[in-house]
Amino acid sequence: GATYQYSKTVGVKANIARGYRAPQAAELNSNGLHEGTFRYEVGNTALVPETSLQADLGLLYESAHFSSELSVFSNSIQHYIFLQKLIAMSGSDSLLDPSSLIGVYAFIQGNAWLRGAEYSFDLHPHPLDWLHFENSISYVRGTQQNAVITGKNLPFIPPLTLNSEVRADFKKTGTHLFNTYIRFNARYYAAQNHVMLESHTETPTPAYLLLDAGAG
Repeated sequence: GATYQYSKTVGVKANIARGYRAPQAAELNSNGLHEGTFRYEVGNTALVPETSLQADLGLLYESAHFSSELSVFSNSIQHYIFLQKLIAMSGSDSLLDPSSLIGVYAFIQGNAWLRGAEYSFDLHPHPLDWLHFENSISYVRGTQQNAVITGKNLPFIPPLTLNSEVRADFKKTGTHLFNTYIRFNARYYAAQNHVMLESHTETPTPAYLLLDAGAG
């Protein structure tokens, strides 16, 4: 990797990386209900290690009251490990038992391509140095190479996501409070239609918005 500081405020960075990951114990030997994901997962002892080649490029800008960064990446992964839903002999979803809605998933692997981009900026205007306006937007597209059209999209890939937060930090409030803050946050998730339809592994999901606020 390399970074070039074009000026006091502008910089460029680029990186090429090679990756390696051996299958985890759960991916090899699972045979039970995963309580956190509401799935019955079946391991695969024939899994081989993943290898990857990634390239990314970034552009940075930073001044006293404004900072911003744009980055793009492309990652080619050989033997990518992921979960796929199993289909029963009848052609319907494979379930843990007839009265259960818990689907049965198995670990498989294939060559994959992940690419995406992220942009973020942070504004803290003078003389309101206590005020921060932070924003980020990210997008990832994951596809499986040499797959049938229904299995082209990799499962469990997050959709386009936008995060925006306004935060106020106060070093001293009154005579007894120090380093207090108050914040308001909005996180938007776009609709995800690039889903893995093979074996009914996924269904499209609509867009939604999360709002929250906090103080401390």
